[in-house]
Amino acid sequence: MFENEYIFLLLPLGVIAVMVGAYGVMASAAGRTWAAMTLIFVTIFLLDTIFRARAYSDKSIDFQIILKAGSWVAIFLFAMLHFHRYARALFRLPHILWLLFFCWLLATTPNSPNPTYTEMAVFSVVALYFACLALHADYDREMVVAVILGSCLLVVVLSLLVYFAIPSFGRLEEWQGGAQIQGHRLSGITGTPNGIGIISAWCLLVIAVHWRDLRCYLHSSILLFGGMTALATLALSQSRTAIAILLVLTGITFTLRRRYTPFLLLGGAIVVTVVAIFVISDSDHFLRLLSRSGNVMELETGTGRAQIWSLVIKLAQSNFWTGQGYASTVFILPDYSDYMGHAPPHAHNMWLQLWLTTGIIGVILFGLAFVSQAIRAIIDKDGLSITFLAFVMLDGITEPSAFGGVAHLSTVLVMVAAARSIRPQWTTSPRLVLRHQTSVAASTT
Repeated sequence: MFENEYIFLLLPLGVIAVMVGAYGVMASAAGRTWAAMTLIFVTIFLLDTIFRARAYSDKSIDFQIILKAGSWVAIFLFAMLHFHRYARALFRLPHILWLLFFCWLLATTPNSPNPTYTEMAVFSVVALYFACLALHADYDREMVVAVILGSCLLVVVLSLLVYFAIPSFGRLEEWQGGAQIQGHRLSGITGTPNGIGIISAWCLLVIAVHWRDLRCYLHSSILLFGGMTALATLALSQSRTAIAILLVLTGITFTLRRRYTPFLLLGGAIVVTVVAIFVISDSDHFLRLLSRSGNVMELETGTGRAQIWSLVIKLAQSNFWTGQGYASTVFILPDYSDYMGHAPPHAHNMWLQLWLTTGIIGVILFGLAFVSQAIRAIIDKDGLSITFLAFVMLDGITEPSAFGGVAHLSTVLVMVAAARSIRPQWTTSPRLVLRHQTSVAASTT
């Protein structure tokens, strides 16, 4: 809870924040584009940022928690004020499956060791889902992507600044020889290298594959500066998963664009040949270079993930069908720190995370919703949504990804993909209806 000496400072700030938030919600409800975009910009910025270091299991209320929760309430109110615009879409696939999945997340609350935290985590996800539907029903979807990108680029730029200006806050602390020392990996204002790594990789990916559409809302200089900064933060984070995701998805995307195919195939062949020669000549040295510590065991155990996965499977089997409560790993896994040597806050795998927290029922519901969403994106030929979904799936191999707890960037990507599947005839939005009528008229002439 708050310290007494901060009460007189926080109360005025809280009142100001409430007034600004209320004005923003009402302005966006009145159709003010700047208000709606500012609301989503601030919300996205607050999702992954931290303003003070705290233990994973520390869920006490402080100013940063109030800011985050306040942003969720604001976007939820915005979504409800626009509910009539997209209500009919909720009775169509894949949205029916997403709603069933969200209901099940809430139903696991009684199993959680901290039901209040589980309820807030579910609320953050649901609020983002409805907000994305409202945004895509009333505003240009490329504008929404540009605003989300702009918010993430701000996180990237500030993370790089604190890495050099405030090393004690912007760099990961590591255990060496029984002592905790300041390392060289960038964690920035997200608190973890993997967190800022994923954000940086996504920024680079979107800028690379969606450059032309983004230029309608963001100047080329902003995209270039943001891309270079994101490249620097990705390198400093040393997040191998994020780097691999960026390379794979960018390579696939540009390969499918025929004019780039010969160059990428030739470049890929050269890289594979060089790596193969290096591996054959000295495989042990190659593996040591890939590891951060120079220890081959780091790669063989997935940076300790193999031990975590083994434990999570055993724990999940104890409550096979219904799980132990959504987002509950942050309270459960630290109890086994003696067994694993450290206290991970999650399962480091999306499917195992869902199995442990929501049971096999949650895994099935999520799988059905996700596959249905992917099929819808393929039918609509929405390449960006397919890229977002693939990003989440690849991230989910070594991280909890979209549904590990409180909403963050991966959650936003799934929600945006779901919202982009809204068809004009499913809404009462004049903008979407007009766009649909224009496209139909153009196709008949």
